Amino acid sequence: MSKKTQSIDEDVHISYEDQSKINKFAINNTKLHDFQDELVEKKKELTNLNDAIDELVILDETEIIPFQYGEIFTHLSVEEANQELERSKQLLEDEIGNLENRVSSTKKVLSDLKTQLYAKFGNKINLEDTE
Repeated sequence: MSKKTQSIDEDVHISYEDQSKINKFAINNTKLHDFQDELVEKKKELTNLNDAIDELVILDETEIIPFQYGEIFTHLSVEEANQELERSKQLLEDEIGNLENRVSSTKKVLSDLKTQLYAKFGNKINLEDTE
């Protein structure tokens, strides 16, 4: 058996600490994907809110429009609906900012773990996304 074949066949010793880091990486990687998916949805909601605010501009101020709160509808004036949409928009922007911070901090954790794990295992471990 050649040295090259022998080095490929060698088992890598994985300590409890290494396994914990691998598990932490997997958990954080899943969280990252969840945060990114949620961020995409929140940005779509924000786009819809902005579109609704733009549509209110063309309405007559005296009109009464249906407005949805959860699963129920109520009738509001254009001004009241605009205030509610602006309030919802601000809350959504805050949520998006929070999610972006979570994505950023999770990416930092993943980067640190990748550095540590690749330093120990080299090409014997694959931590790259397959997507």
